[in-house]
Amino acid sequence: MMTSHSEAEFGDIFYSELQEVAPEMIRLFVRPRKLQYSTFIEFMQLLVRFSAGPEEYYNQVKPLAIRHMKYGVTSQSIKPFGAALFGVLKRILGEGYNESSKGAWEYVWTSVSRCMADCLNVGSNLVTVSLVAGEVDELQRALDLAPRGQRADWITRVQIHDSVISPLYWAVRDGKVDMARLMINDLLTLRADTDAYYFGYDQLWDVHPDIVGVLCKLCPALLDDLFDGMMWHSGSSGDGDTIRVNYYIRALLGDPDVFPDAWATPFGVLALHGPASIFVHPLVVKVLELKWKRFGMALFLAMEGWYTLILIGFEVVFVTMDAHDCNTIGARMAVGALAAATVLAQSILMMGQMRGGQVGTFVYFPGRGIPLPRWVLKRSNALRLVSMVLLTLVSFLDPCMSSGSSSSSSSSSSSSDVSMSTNTTLQEEGSYHSSGLDIITALVALLLWGGTFQLCTLNHRLSAFIFTTGVLVSDVSRVLAVLCLIILAFATALVRLEQGFPDRGFGTFPDAAFTLVRRILQTDPMPTDGFSVISWIFFLTFAMLSIVGMLNILIAQLSETVAALALRSEAFAILNRIHLALEAETMLSLSKRRQIWTELNLHENVPFDEGYLGPSGGIQCIESSSVMLHPKYVKDRLIRVRGEASPLLPWPVVEKPEESEDEDGEGEDEDAGSQAGVDDDPN
Repeated sequence: MMTSHSEAEFGDIFYSELQEVAPEMIRLFVRPRKLQYSTFIEFMQLLVRFSAGPEEYYNQVKPLAIRHMKYGVTSQSIKPFGAALFGVLKRILGEGYNESSKGAWEYVWTSVSRCMADCLNVGSNLVTVSLVAGEVDELQRALDLAPRGQRADWITRVQIHDSVISPLYWAVRDGKVDMARLMINDLLTLRADTDAYYFGYDQLWDVHPDIVGVLCKLCPALLDDLFDGMMWHSGSSGDGDTIRVNYYIRALLGDPDVFPDAWATPFGVLALHGPASIFVHPLVVKVLELKWKRFGMALFLAMEGWYTLILIGFEVVFVTMDAHDCNTIGARMAVGALAAATVLAQSILMMGQMRGGQVGTFVYFPGRGIPLPRWVLKRSNALRLVSMVLLTLVSFLDPCMSSGSSSSSSSSSSSSDVSMSTNTTLQEEGSYHSSGLDIITALVALLLWGGTFQLCTLNHRLSAFIFTTGVLVSDVSRVLAVLCLIILAFATALVRLEQGFPDRGFGTFPDAAFTLVRRILQTDPMPTDGFSVISWIFFLTFAMLSIVGMLNILIAQLSETVAALALRSEAFAILNRIHLALEAETMLSLSKRRQIWTELNLHENVPFDEGYLGPSGGIQCIESSSVMLHPKYVKDRLIRVRGEASPLLPWPVVEKPEESEDEDGEGEDEDAGSQAGVDDDPN
């Protein structure tokens, strides 16, 4: 059958049969015809394979039914599709379409169509119908009809036998942002009747444990809605200076037994892939504050204190003292021992991360990378590791080490002679020539002092400034790279034109390049006397490109960058501290992380007001009343409903009370009481 007809012929016959049997179904086939032809052939092959392995087919038909559900296919569509299918078989098989072959195909199709119809019937409900239609209002009406005890399940799961699909993920992955936002907001709305509180927090995270990663990748704008729904603010403050704020952070923190790798928790995924703007969200800041105060700051200060000790030792031994004096070799070895101990500790940490699966990918070429411990993937940690390795080398490869054993029995005067003989510096004609070890030591000095910039993390403004400086340096480096190419090009040209006049600075290629750099920096006048016309043209073109062109572009780019960074620097300062806190968490043992998790009591119900216990999964903090001025502040968003309380009843459709303009809070209490006012603790 396949050898005598092409895909296009099969497809054309199918469409003609469908047009004759059920023309109204043509609208369901919206993809390109060529793709539909291929899909039809695959479906026919799937039917053929059914006879060989029915169980395997049933496993494949479920995702097939789910996919067609998104296209608006219902169980009523199966009968006309079957009629068109048998019309295709009759025309294709010709005389081979006899009673025997017809009976075999009918057996296969009956079994397949029943399974398909069953899946479509089970998976179709008011929510999936509204998703197919893409109507937000229709989705809202569907949710308003849902029993209050099942409303969250309607949004989070559609059970098709042993398979589950998520309407929320359906909306996110199909780009239906408004519908996905409605679902998230509805799930995280706090409601209460006289019997219980209803909060879809647990259903949301149980079915979508990877929701942070999915939203970061597909729809970062919805992260704000997600985190907004994980907070509650009291409507008024008791003493006027403070208010209660509930942060439902259990799922974002991640149970250490479920996430042994701190970077794999939802909070870690957010730190790696989240947009910059989300890190100023109060919920994210609160999680950071929690980690930073409990263990992040202590471990950070301990590490920085250790590196500072090594830096002080380096300054005293290698800078203040004579680094070539063999009498101070013991001090240099002591500093080297500290560096070696640091390398050993970091190596043990990295090996533990490799064994524990705490690895990331270092991309050294687009599409190519190697797995490395997360510790060394951070640039500052990698540079510090390099500095410690180099410091160990210069300490233990000191020339005095080889001469020290042979001169151990010598007098102090002979020791001084050994020191002179092993001095790696040469004094020739009053010039100082550095040895290889001196160059490495100078590099270590730069790396050690560069590491001190990490201390700026303790202050948000300094951290933001360092981030801004880093971005500016990155912008400058790109311009300088282009400028270097321009210099090399014109240096080559001017060498060819002025090679016979070395006194003008263009005798050799290095001289020409150096002369052009000096001209850009305006450190000395340009020796252009006697230039030919063509040399003048080349030089003026260079000046226009480099000085007038590239440098002005750089100035304009930096001005625009600074203006843009003013809005993002605070977010990146917070992100930098988040990374430090997560790094510190990876250094904690699993038992210590479990202890911190237990101490937070996230399994206990969190009160709204005194005596009224709400859902679990969070912590309550007493915040300054200035929080009420924050854009994310929403006055007591708990919706309280009077009347009959039953999980089988839908929620009454009511308008949320408008915020009162009364400053004393009396209007707030009146609104809450008129809406429903819970008199007794629903729990």
